[in-house]
Amino acid sequence: MSEADKGSFPTFSRILIIFLVVAAFAAVFSLFFAIYLNVKRNYPRKQANVNIVKETNELIFRIDPEEQLKKGEDTQRRNAVLELRDALVNYFSSNKKAPWCTDNSECKSQIPGISLNDPLMSSVLEKLIKSGDLKPDFSDRISKYFGEIFITSSQQDLSLIICFKPKSEGFRADKNTIYTKTGELPCTASDCYWCAR
Repeated sequence: MSEADKGSFPTFSRILIIFLVVAAFAAVFSLFFAIYLNVKRNYPRKQANVNIVKETNELIFRIDPEEQLKKGEDTQRRNAVLELRDALVNYFSSNKKAPWCTDNSECKSQIPGISLNDPLMSSVLEKLIKSGDLKPDFSDRISKYFGEIFITSSQQDLSLIICFKPKSEGFRADKNTIYTKTGELPCTASDCYWCAR
């Protein structure tokens, strides 16, 4: 992979976000124009101007660019969590042990909700990339979220839980945002995490 290819994902994400914001503004303009034509047809001129301004203001308050950016970042976090979960499950299946286990000793598979910033997780990511279970550019794409993604693994039932704390209203309202950072129930309203099992 060339150096130019490594940086293309964040650039693509930025371009996608800019495109979505421009598309939202184009939709607002189109809606504004449609409202104008409809109101002009049905109301006297003075009443039409008042309604257009009122409806346009309501619409602008509904489209919050900052919320859209947060939602885009939460989508990246969620995708990273799902990609990592799938890679860990594949590794477990192929190797019959967790990637945080050393080769020559018996391993306890319990991980108590540690972030991807933990040195142990750095070696885990390297193993997952080396085994082909995780894409080589994973760390480059997702490293800015490492402190926000938490892994928990239980030794008793060999469960795997990966969580992140959403920042957007849309993800905080998601039906899967009900856990603590270790995947336990219930969470407190201000400290709920989205988890993949």
